[in-house]
Amino acid sequence: MYNKIIIRVVRAVLCRENAYRRKDEKKIRQEMSDVLRQISASVSFLPLLEEPVSFDVLIYTGKDTQAPEDWTESGACLIENSETVQLRSFSTAVHGVNTNVQYKADF
Repeated sequence: MYNKIIIRVVRAVLCRENAYRRKDEKKIRQEMSDVLRQISASVSFLPLLEEPVSFDVLIYTGKDTQAPEDWTESGACLIENSETVQLRSFSTAVHGVNTNVQYKADF
């Protein structure tokens, strides 16, 4: 089986320490919806995939985080000479979420 990384979606969730302010849940849901719509619309610039593909989910955790037993460690799965598109970000009262899509334009 030939494995190559051609698309990588990165969603960084940043915890805000000492977050005391509140944010309207309706506003948070709208921001999340905007991000999901933008991810769906990203098919307009992503390469057309004509071969079967699989998807791996990589989760970065803190060093002290206890992961489930069936999780394994891996590398960052970076794509050399990739194109990167920054998508919208959103935040809650406790977390900030940034998303970008990296893809291999000439695979």
